Amino acid sequence: MRLALFALVLLFLGTFLRADTFDLGFEIPSGSPSPLYCTLTHAGSGPGAQGWAFGVTAENASIAGLTVAGTQAAALFNAGFVYTRLTTGPGNEGAVEAVVLSFTLPITLPTNANSRIAVIGLAPGGAGGFVTLRYVDGLKAESSAPTACTVTQDGSSISPSRAVKTFEIAPCTTLHVGFSTERLSSLEPFAGILGEKGSAAGAEIVTASGAATIFANIISELASGGVQGWSLSIGLSGDAELASVTTDGTGAAPFPDGFRSGGFERTEIVDPARNGGKNGVVSAVVLSLEPNAHLRPVGTESVLKLDVLLSSPSKRELSAALSFKDGLTGTGQPVSNLLTVEDDDRLPCNFATASVTLKSTRVPFLRGDSNGNGRVTISDAIHTLGHLFLGSHPSPECSKALDSNDDGAVNISDPLYTLRFLFLGGPPIAAPYPSCGNDPTVDGLGCESFSACE
Repeated sequence: MRLALFALVLLFLGTFLRADTFDLGFEIPSGSPSPLYCTLTHAGSGPGAQGWAFGVTAENASIAGLTVAGTQAAALFNAGFVYTRLTTGPGNEGAVEAVVLSFTLPITLPTNANSRIAVIGLAPGGAGGFVTLRYVDGLKAESSAPTACTVTQDGSSISPSRAVKTFEIAPCTTLHVGFSTERLSSLEPFAGILGEKGSAAGAEIVTASGAATIFANIISELASGGVQGWSLSIGLSGDAELASVTTDGTGAAPFPDGFRSGGFERTEIVDPARNGGKNGVVSAVVLSLEPNAHLRPVGTESVLKLDVLLSSPSKRELSAALSFKDGLTGTGQPVSNLLTVEDDDRLPCNFATASVTLKSTRVPFLRGDSNGNGRVTISDAIHTLGHLFLGSHPSPECSKALDSNDDGAVNISDPLYTLRFLFLGGPPIAAPYPSCGNDPTVDGLGCESFSACE
């Protein structure tokens, strides 16, 4: 009896001693600022991790982004689930991540190996200092349950060990990003950049037409070399949509207009269906596959052009914001905001703060009422023809009212459209007509005032 009991004890101890372990850790590459990685290490004879969840906090710094982009997890992901969110509020500041590598295939992280599972972006405020990262339970993103640190192995939950890492970040001064309303190509850092110097935050643009062209820029203050390539993930929130994005006409364009010679370029507006309803653009550029191709070591260079249209079916006051947000997904994997200098990843110092807010006020008007008297008659066609060809009424306060056919432009087609509607049984004038209202379509025409609809 005692021998049997002893054998059971030995079997239990053997099973316990052979139990697989999982360790959540951090990888802090040399250089500052550099991407910081969350890691998951497996040891044992069982399979690797199928999924995991964790919360992470930073002391003496703010976590500005958390993404799986550029990790082993992103490379293995296949029809699974990825959830990364920043958390806010007293005692709740940090970020959470939850990942299932696949719902349909037996995909796991490598066994008996250390794998990168997330990239952390910090916003230390430029001053540097000692930062402590730690994994914690209980962080809660908006509309979600509190997150516990756990690993899924073969369908079972395992509690991983959790590292605490303290390290020093040097002051961040050499690489920044920012927005502008025109293409910039200057030897002066921050020349023409919207918002506060350094943070590039707090900028606001008011557009009467509801349309705006914005440029994303790289600001360099390097001792030598320069930025060889970059990946950008820019989010658009609020009452707006992206009409177009391009690197044409910027420093990312092919030589001689830009700095690119061959190399690689991929820019696309993201699909909200693949991004949790989020809108934005991702852009990846390598200036050349040959050595010594880079932006100027010191200066400001536009690298992306965005055409933004503010719109809403019902709102009068419109507002939208552009900001650098890690993790947006285009055709490929989630994208992080990273710059390449001397073949190494570098984080822009201010990617967590650089932003611009766009505002526009929608003025109710009556389409086709060119002379603004509150009705559409033959006089309006004559009024539009005078504006176009006779030099009368050179600066209409509401160009939208002149656009009778609602094609986003004012030309000879508009008075003809009005005349056909009034006298020849032509198609009706588009909304807002026959009563005052907001423009339901998005275009670049302005309307600063329209007294007949006040």
